[in-house]
Amino acid sequence: MVGTLHRLHLKPEFKYSLKDLSNLVTSLHPDLICGEVVPAHLKTPKRGFFPPEQRLVEYLAREIGAQYIPSDWRASPADYNRSRNQINPETQRKFDEDQQNLIRETIAAPNPFVYLHSSETQIAIRKLHDDYIAAGTESADGFWITRNTQIVELCHAAIEKHQAKRVLVVFGVDHKYAIEAGLKQKSQNYVIQPIPSPSHSPLNEVPESVLNQWNVDRDDLRELANSTATSTERQEIEQSGRIKELGFFIDSQNMRKQK
Repeated sequence: MVGTLHRLHLKPEFKYSLKDLSNLVTSLHPDLICGEVVPAHLKTPKRGFFPPEQRLVEYLAREIGAQYIPSDWRASPADYNRSRNQINPETQRKFDEDQQNLIRETIAAPNPFVYLHSSETQIAIRKLHDDYIAAGTESADGFWITRNTQIVELCHAAIEKHQAKRVLVVFGVDHKYAIEAGLKQKSQNYVIQPIPSPSHSPLNEVPESVLNQWNVDRDDLRELANSTATSTERQEIEQSGRIKELGFFIDSQNMRKQK
């Protein structure tokens, strides 16, 4: 499994650029890639609600002849919004503080990619989520346990259906420990290979078609938020910050062109 950083790919201090992600995906030669997109939203206006780097991963899958399978799961907007109200402010503050500490430790590490993918850091990430769930509810943590369980089920089904031999799972790095453990439980035939650290390149350049998709995704989300979405869907879009995040990814390409 390759963990991603969402908007933090654009931050040079993390030394894990979109170019690094591209080189890593293509060098591993997978015949199937499971990505962080809900299957039902793959070809809908809500496609942009998912991490922008997944557009790049989907493009790379086509380029190397791999199947790209959307393998994420999310609770309904109404259920998620209700669950957010179940957590007390002090628990939320502690969770946010712990996340910021992890970010600072990652930046300080000699190789942030290796640090985040290490078993020691994954244990720390699991504890962070376990403590949050214990202090609040599993649903308040974005239905974290249920979501990871469903991700494993979708990945496993895709592997079996396509009889894939070399599979790459590309999700936010927080999911790594749960997805790998879940897949190991699904089949003794699954061998989890360690991911090599990519040679770092500071470049965040992506193909024009990926940039165009980001623009479409942002426009679609804006339209949903301003007109056709229900009130809970609008709240979901606003709380996700995805429109703003897509703007960061788009601006990274526009700044490159200006240079």
